[in-house]
Amino acid sequence: MLSMSEVQEQFETGLDATLARLSNDANHRLVQDTIAEFGDWACFQHEDRPPLLELPSINEKSYLLPKADQIMLPVRREGPKIGRNDPCPCGSGKKYKKCCLP
Repeated sequence: MLSMSEVQEQFETGLDATLARLSNDANHRLVQDTIAEFGDWACFQHEDRPPLLELPSINEKSYLLPKADQIMLPVRREGPKIGRNDPCPCGSGKKYKKCCLP
């Protein structure tokens, strides 16, 4: 991320000076050879290479079911719903929308 002052500084320095400074920085360089740069990415790999991740077979239906500790139950409100224009339950005397409504 760049701050606004850094952006302003780059504009004031000029394009040629900024590119010259960045050409010496390994983290900020222009891509010269796209194939060499992105050739290692998994999405550019050939189909004949083995997959990086072993997926379960389609016959194993267990991967579709959540584990027992992953099942989430719905949260139920214990009291009645408080409307925006109802008095605030904190006792301030104000409407809920003007007091404690998040």
